[in-house]
Amino acid sequence: AVPQSTTHVLWVDADAVILRQTRGVEELLDGRPLGTQLVIGEDLSPACLVNAGVLLVGISEWSLALWTDVWDAPSSQRFHNRHFHEQTALLKQLARRGEGLARV
Repeated sequence: AVPQSTTHVLWVDADAVILRQTRGVEELLDGRPLGTQLVIGEDLSPACLVNAGVLLVGISEWSLALWTDVWDAPSSQRFHNRHFHEQTALLKQLARRGEGLARV
């Protein structure tokens, strides 16, 4: 069971490399507005704007709705068999919600 004090979940792809192992996950939220629900890195490839390989997700109704739509919404399902499928579906759902990349 997840402790009730847990506020965020960190997703790390199996091929991700963590260089600074002395920094805590909570530092990813430093300087961010209170209530930040998604911290995601920029992709180095011009093929996609974000890199869904490492991201920090708040535990909230907003996050649950977002990820449900990333996997189940008809507007996302068309990306499920394409390159960068989860990243493309995530961008589609963030855009649908009016979440600007400056805030993501």
